[in-house]
Amino acid sequence: MSGDLTARVAELTAAIEAHLAEDEATALAPFGDDETARSWTADRGGHPDALPLVDDGWHRTIVYGHATTPAVAAHIARNDPARRLRDVKATRDLLAAILAEQHDYNDGDPWFSCSQATVPGDDGEPGSGCANDERAGKPCDCGRDARVARLLGIIASEWNETGDADAT
Repeated sequence: MSGDLTARVAELTAAIEAHLAEDEATALAPFGDDETARSWTADRGGHPDALPLVDDGWHRTIVYGHATTPAVAAHIARNDPARRLRDVKATRDLLAAILAEQHDYNDGDPWFSCSQATVPGDDGEPGSGCANDERAGKPCDCGRDARVARLLGIIASEWNETGDADAT
């Protein structure tokens, strides 16, 4: 199962990055660029009174006024371009932080380092920081890959209709 975790981490990372690119493109579509999208929302005090809700190919319909139902208000808040762009950035930052987590390396006795560990600051091959030749380079045995896969599954569940991190 540990060997499968490396593939699972790569699969989840690719899926998250694809969804984030789609979310970003959707947020920017009516405006063309990040700066225009952010200033459009800022001009409205962060709570837009007008949102492009429909683009039928002929013209873009702008709905002015305040939402009349909680569902419409929630839709506007979640689809505010500046907010969506902040969500995309925050998720990308979180993704980078999770993927940057290192395998356990025991400086005092590298024999007990993770089978995938590298010496800190060294760009060596995975397992080059493990002094146990029987384990070095084999699937992670410190739990890092399992933690990373679990956390990425939680993030990826945002785009899963059931919200189940394991189904993504």
